[in-house]
This record gives sequence, C-alpha cells and structure tokens, in this order.
Amino acid sequence: MSVDLAKPIDRKSKASRPVLECMQGNILKAHHRRHTALLLISLDSKPGTRAAFREFAGKTVTSAWEQRQQSLRRHENGGTELFGNLFLSVWGYLKLGYSWEVLRTAFFDREADDQFLNWFLQGMEHTGWALADPPRAEWEPQYQQRTDSMLLLACSDPKKLEAAVDAAKSQISGFGSVLGEERGRSYYRDGHAVEPFGFADGISQPRFFADDPEPVSPLTVLLPDPLAGRPDAYGSFLVYRKLEQNVKAFHEAEKAIADTLGLQGADRERAGAMMMGRFRDGTPLIRSCTPLGPSQANNRFDFRRDPDGARCPFHAHIRKVNPRPSQRKPMARRGVPYGSYDPADAQATPPERDCGLLFMSFQRDIHVQFGALQMHWINSADFPRPRTGQDPVAGQGNVATIPKWPLKWGDASAGTMECAVSRMVRLKGGEYFFAPSLPFFQTLGV
Repeated sequence: MSVDLAKPIDRKSKASRPVLECMQGNILKAHHRRHTALLLISLDSKPGTRAAFREFAGKTVTSAWEQRQQSLRRHENGGTELFGNLFLSVWGYLKLGYSWEVLRTAFFDREADDQFLNWFLQGMEHTGWALADPPRAEWEPQYQQRTDSMLLLACSDPKKLEAAVDAAKSQISGFGSVLGEERGRSYYRDGHAVEPFGFADGISQPRFFADDPEPVSPLTVLLPDPLAGRPDAYGSFLVYRKLEQNVKAFHEAEKAIADTLGLQGADRERAGAMMMGRFRDGTPLIRSCTPLGPSQANNRFDFRRDPDGARCPFHAHIRKVNPRPSQRKPMARRGVPYGSYDPADAQATPPERDCGLLFMSFQRDIHVQFGALQMHWINSADFPRPRTGQDPVAGQGNVATIPKWPLKWGDASAGTMECAVSRMVRLKGGEYFFAPSLPFFQTLGV
C-alpha cells in the first residue's frame, strides 16, 4: 500500500506496518542512541559489489518498524540495541551500475524549474557556490574524495558500538573501502539534548506520527523510492555536513553584545539568547526576557506579537529558520555533536576548533527545503525584513549588514545598537545522500 504524504502516518494501523517495514528508521523519528559512528565509504567498480552491498545492507539497516520495536523493548534491555542506516550518494548509484539517464529520470525533481537545481544529482561540491561554502580543497582530507555511501551506526553502549564498527569495516573491505570515520555523542542537561554552543536542542523537531503530541506534521520528508519497484517503498534525501563550531568565538560575541548594550548581572544572559532565539535552558526569548527553566522549552509560540523584533531579533537563529507562522516544509534534523568538548559541563574550556555538529537532515527535496532555507533565509541579510542581517549562528558568506540588537526587551521605542559578530561555524566536508528503502537493497541481487 502507499501512504498519503499530506497526513501524518498512523503507526498503530495494521495497514502502515508494510510501509514502516520497508522504510529505514531514523527518518520519521530519531534513533535516540547516545553514541554514533559514521563511516564514509568508497564502493568498488567490479562484479560482485552489488550483491555484497545488498548482503551488507540486509545485516546492517534498521527498519522504521524494527526501530519502533526496539523502543518498546528499551525498558527491558536499557536501550543498548544497535541501530543502523545506510545511505547512497549519486556517485554510489553510479558505482552500482545505474546510468546517468536512469538517475535523471528516477530522481527527477518536480519542484525545480530547472534540473540544474537538482542538488542530489550535482553533489554537495557543486552547490557550494549557492551556500557560500568553502571550496572542496579546504575540506578535511577524508572529504577530498567523493563519498559513494555512508553508514550510520548508533548505540548507547560505546563498546558495543565500536565492536560493530570493526565488524562493519571488515565487511566493507569485500566491496569497497572506508575513506574516513566520524564519532558523535549526544550530551544532555535537564532532560534536553545540548548542542556545542550550550543550548537545549531538538526542541522544534517535526512529529510525523498521528499519535505523537500535537502539533503533528504531514510526511514532508518522504518520497517514493524510485528504484525499488514497490508502492509501499519510501525513502528520503539526507543532507550531511560536518560543521565545526567555534565555541570560544560565540562566548566572545555574547560578551561583546552584552557590553555594547550595557546589560548587567543576570540580564547579560540575554545576549546569547538574542543570537539563538532561546536561552540555554530552551526558554523562547519571545516569551520571556529571562530563562524560565527546562519545563518551558517548547514550541507553543509564534512571532506575531513581536512585529518590531524588540523581544526576539529578526536575525536570531530560530526566527531565521522558522519565522512562525510559516509555510516552510519542515525537515527532520538528526545531527549529533562531535569532539570531546562537553557543552553541558559549565567548567569546560570553550574550544575554538575540533568540535561541532555532524549535521544531518532528512527532506523530500534538498533544494526546496534545505537549500532554500540556507540560501534565502539563513544567509540572507534581507530576511525576514530588509537589512535584518544574517543568522549570526549558522550564516555563511560575507555581508555588509551589521546586526542590530534591541536595547530593552519588548520595548521597540528604546531603540537598537549595532554589534558585529564573527563567523562561528565552518563547513569541513559533507555530501548529499538518499536513504533507500529496504526493498531497493533487495533488488541489487537481481
């Protein structure tokens, strides 16, 4: 059976089980393991690669249905079961024997006016001009070669995860090679995941199941798997970007903004909140000028009662990426921090490098969802209003507009002051992938 992509999916319905059994997990709901490993894979161009890759996928990939069963078993085993995803780039499909003609037809972007805007078929290296990314020559060495496939393994038991990584690398040697590896770890504070700048994260994730707490979203991250040959087979495009975060620069920017505005005492914390749009505990700045505690970290707000940006600046990160209300088709973010820095540890020294986010997002259309968000909202100095300034946290590229910060929370008549901030996030490498359905992998042996 197929599903209605305009509605959330009812996972309690018997009719939905075949769809979830065919779909990879982690797309509609995060796997929620504390430790993650990513293996960047180059596939061999030789007979037997397809069959070996099929066998590897059969042993490695966790379906959405099995992910649900693992979640139900968590109280029995402590959540130590292994989880796996396997992704393919356009270069991987080519290595598996699919021609450009077949791929252009299969992955035809119906929402793009020009197939030049089909970012999956171009690969990340060829869309950097639109995103203001550094050239590939400046990426880390392991991203200098094209990545054909990426394996994600996750487990809350780090020893079990490393054993699984070793076993996977042994199997991969039969049909390819590992170009590089990444390790990610989730950090928590007061029940919320914490990103490297120290802010509660994952609060605004869309929910795709009908029995999830409101609000729920239509299935904006799914599309039929074009090469699976089954109506119940769905996949999703994955954007993967290794983003190095300069935590020291963020703290310096906080101090500079607080000093410029003359903020004193506890009110100085508002400087970081104005960049992010939330306080570190997740309290939305639109709702309060002070943090209200982790229990207030929610999405029950919009920006209509702040028409002048006096509460939450127009260029604050969460207002840039979701101006609320918005017709934006949501992505499902599945990123995980990397590096040894623990942002939940208040005593840790903020680093300048070697930490950040292994950014991952699922979407139906890379250009329309991720691309437009980064290009036209985050990087633009004129969104949501002219001369707003870039997103100070995630913006890329150089713009002349210096952001303006409200002097007094909620009082537009008090005016604003300018304070420039330095670039805090830099791309170190990445690629666009597709998360094929499980039936697709089965076709590789045919």
